[in-house]
Amino acid sequence: MKIKDLPKSDRPREKLVAKGVENLKDSELLAILLRTGSEGVNVVELSSKILKKFSGVGLAKASVKELKSTFGLGAAKACEIVACFELGRRLLQN
Repeated sequence: MKIKDLPKSDRPREKLVAKGVENLKDSELLAILLRTGSEGVNVVELSSKILKKFSGVGLAKASVKELKSTFGLGAAKACEIVACFELGRRLLQN
């Protein structure tokens, strides 16, 4: 099922606005970063698969190369994920 086929209240971005970031699942947060899925898999399903493969803190430590070899992620999406975690690490150090 495509994201646009979900009720608006179940779409990750709309849910964040309506209910707050603390009410989203990890897969929904990652889906917001990724924006789109891949062929035959919507972005929430793709996010769930990625989180399952890189369980625990694995995703936060994953390299661009590792992410690119996963579920058809391209360089742009892999870079966005790595950059997001690096920004979080830097902000937590201050």
